[in-house]
Amino acid sequence: MAWLNIVILVLAIIVAMAALVSAAGAWLTRSAISNQPYGVGRQESRKVMLIAFLRAAILGIVALILFGVYGLSARPDDVVLTDPEPGATFEPELTATTPATDMTPTTDVPIVATSPTVTSLPSPTVTGAAATATPSPTETPTITLTPVPSAVVNSEVGLYLRPEPGSSVELELLANGAVLELLEGRQTVDDVEWQEVRTASGNEGWVAVDFITYQ
Repeated sequence: MAWLNIVILVLAIIVAMAALVSAAGAWLTRSAISNQPYGVGRQESRKVMLIAFLRAAILGIVALILFGVYGLSARPDDVVLTDPEPGATFEPELTATTPATDMTPTTDVPIVATSPTVTSLPSPTVTGAAATATPSPTETPTITLTPVPSAVVNSEVGLYLRPEPGSSVELELLANGAVLELLEGRQTVDDVEWQEVRTASGNEGWVAVDFITYQ
């Protein structure tokens, strides 16, 4: 591409020189008009002067365009490639990266209800003259709590409680993470599985199984 840039530069210089020559000729013609007698000769000279000025303007514009093309054109041959000095070593730039913060949501740990243990006090021993009466130990009663089956809403935008499976009526908007008590009802309507639940406010209805997590 170097030869093309040289050609553009030469053409730009030639056109610029032609524009200067045409402008100089027009200026000389203008100076000579005043020396001519008024008549056809002066009109012809004025016409020639205008044409020369017009030609000079057009050539000047073309020269500016060529100079602009030459200035904007890429000239890879003009770029001086410098070789690295012998023995020079290049150290790669180390970029420190900040470790990403662990955004894994923590899961709720289910609370296991422990049954209280009732321990009886040691029975007193009655010592008599004839014999010692020791009552038999009594069994320790234990209280066992039956956990209630529940589920948690697993939807970032919340979940609507509906009166019937597949219904469009909205009884309550349940927030993400709300705990629901599971009831016995479970149906499939239009390929969507529904679960009957009871909310913390006491409302009973149906929710889509895809948006809850069983405990």
